[in-house]
Amino acid sequence: MKLKKITKMFSGEVFFALFLVAGYFKADHRLMFIQSYFDLTILFLFLSFFSFIKRLLKAGFSYKMPESFIVLSALFFGLLSMILFGLTYTPSKIQAFDKALRFTFITGWAFFGAIFIIRDSNSLRLFLSTLITVAVFMAIDAAFSSYSLTVRNFITGFGSNYIALARISGIALLSIMSLTLIDQRGKPATAMLLIVSVLLFWSMMAAGARGPVVAFFISVLFLLFCSVWAMPEIRIERFGVKLAAAIIIMSVLIFIFFNKIGIRVIWDRFTTLMYEQGGGESALQRWEHYHHAVESIKTFPLIGQGTGSFGLSYHGEDIRAYPHNILLELGSENGIIGIGLFLIIAGYAFGIKMVKLLTATGVERIFTRALLVLGFFMLFNSMFSGDINDNRMLFTFIALNGVKLSLSEERKEKHIEEEG
Repeated sequence: MKLKKITKMFSGEVFFALFLVAGYFKADHRLMFIQSYFDLTILFLFLSFFSFIKRLLKAGFSYKMPESFIVLSALFFGLLSMILFGLTYTPSKIQAFDKALRFTFITGWAFFGAIFIIRDSNSLRLFLSTLITVAVFMAIDAAFSSYSLTVRNFITGFGSNYIALARISGIALLSIMSLTLIDQRGKPATAMLLIVSVLLFWSMMAAGARGPVVAFFISVLFLLFCSVWAMPEIRIERFGVKLAAAIIIMSVLIFIFFNKIGIRVIWDRFTTLMYEQGGGESALQRWEHYHHAVESIKTFPLIGQGTGSFGLSYHGEDIRAYPHNILLELGSENGIIGIGLFLIIAGYAFGIKMVKLLTATGVERIFTRALLVLGFFMLFNSMFSGDINDNRMLFTFIALNGVKLSLSEERKEKHIEEEG
């Protein structure tokens, strides 16, 4: 049994999850002894890729691709082709190549690695458990470092920026709420998950990142919406009622025990946005980025100004810059065609799961709903922060929503969640 647990620690799912979030912790000074020799993102990319190759060689011809693999691949390569085509007319010489290279190999593996490695429900559990584990350690590190901070300081963990801390906390919290909390066995496990949830909720709120917080609450509303059956009559699953109660309890605990830095940080950030002239320096700069991107789309509507051109267009220098909105980013650099290709691939993947949600029951419904919620959380995040490569995990969940995960027989027979 111990050997099996050790083997899981070095599985493709673990390496793949660490590849996706390596940028959240690799700047930590305690990891410099590794980072100085190997870039952790590239290291985990190769480890997860070799894990897939090992499985492929072991399975041989029995390793079959999902039914929707061809369609998903064609759509992704369509978007990739547009980004590569943007290199032929972009005024950028440095950032354009770097961005296209990252999208091809890093974001590309974030997309295809999800399809190749995460094949069934147990695989998904291991993948999400790794993300939760990283988020918990980052939240603990943030909690220890927050004592010396004043209210208006941003809180981080493992050398990450505050947005990364809030984002991974949101991912982990939604994973627990939509899947792990339902999937657990026994009251001790439930109690532990609730304690972890409180910690993650605090770290997300205390980080001071408005985008992930807004995306989280929208995703929670979507999760509750997915817990409502409209046919044959409107009724709410017991899961939905328990979830609403858990959110209220967590909010009260956060307010009581972490009010000094927790709620007040994000509260100050939102009041700055609403009441201060210009909404604060960060919000004002974002608005200027949005406006410039819209003007670029109007000027070059069809194919944009070229891949990686936003920094040169906005700052007059060939530096890395982006409008903090994936649609505006694609529109300004790759035009309406770029936006259209992204919307098609996202719409196709999420559409498959939405249709499945209407008919799925039991365990299949649980996994369908969880993937949809996590996918929508990443999609909402991409509208507020990061460029297309920073949002590589969005492409992971687009891929996972676009394919069908197999469910083991024993899990099919056990109706984890009772409807009614």
